[in-house]
Amino acid sequence: MIDAIKHITIGVADLNDALKLWTGRFGLDVITRQTGCDSGLEILWDLPAGQIADQALVGTPGAETGWLHLVQFDRPNPPVRRGAATTDLGPKSLDVNCRDMPARCAELESNGYRFRAPISEYEVEDLHVREAQMPAHDDTNVVLIEVLGWNICLSDAGYGAVTSFVVIVPDTEVEGAFYTQLFGLDELMHHRIVGPAIEKAVGLPRGSALIMRLMGRETELFGRMELVQYEGLTGTDRFPLAKAPSLGTLHCRFEVDSMDGFVERARSLGVAVRHYGPIQTMFGPGRAAAVYSPAGLRLEVIEPDVK
Repeated sequence: MIDAIKHITIGVADLNDALKLWTGRFGLDVITRQTGCDSGLEILWDLPAGQIADQALVGTPGAETGWLHLVQFDRPNPPVRRGAATTDLGPKSLDVNCRDMPARCAELESNGYRFRAPISEYEVEDLHVREAQMPAHDDTNVVLIEVLGWNICLSDAGYGAVTSFVVIVPDTEVEGAFYTQLFGLDELMHHRIVGPAIEKAVGLPRGSALIMRLMGRETELFGRMELVQYEGLTGTDRFPLAKAPSLGTLHCRFEVDSMDGFVERARSLGVAVRHYGPIQTMFGPGRAAAVYSPAGLRLEVIEPDVK
């Protein structure tokens, strides 16, 4: 059973600069780091030899999912979301939970980070939420989230990443069904949000609606998939740009206990699978495959070698 996204891959222009945010400011742990080429990942991503210069896997202390795989390429392509409109399709945001958001935002601003707008507060079902959107390195978008009353593991600095991976898709119902049928994820939340408040917050035309589906497990607060659709609006499709060696948020990875079982299930659903077989990467040995969601997000699936 798959419970959550294991990690999300982000292309970075300068790994040390990216780590200043994720480990220096947010206090995440460096789980592993490797400088120099990674022939296994170069095979997995159809890259020429020597294109990977440096990489690190970072995560919230105590969390086993929602990690970030930061990769510095030797000759990167431009950022996936450079110049993107709000409604453009593709990977969009990384949700980072925190405590005492006003204090966290003040700390970040004192260190040169900026926010798109003041902190907003709203209700989602029975949850009281604070939110602040922060542009980060390589045209990535970090969304600080504080859910008052949540008991979630955070770093000593007061942050936890990534709780939700936000992806803009043309149809959340189709996309959500894909994650349920192939990965067995549950639909945790489904909302259609309308009105002046959301139009102002997101920058939508009058009369527009935002549809959101949250996929994952109730018991797992990290590594959830948040699917967003802007009803009646379709921006540029940036999914084809979200591939190595581009900068910015690219794709995500799931782990499975049985690659044979996953491939059989995918093929029974008519989902094309590219099977790479045994592969050795920075993460260790394992069997690897890749599929694409209906919208076009690349999803890598690994069966780790646990010998």
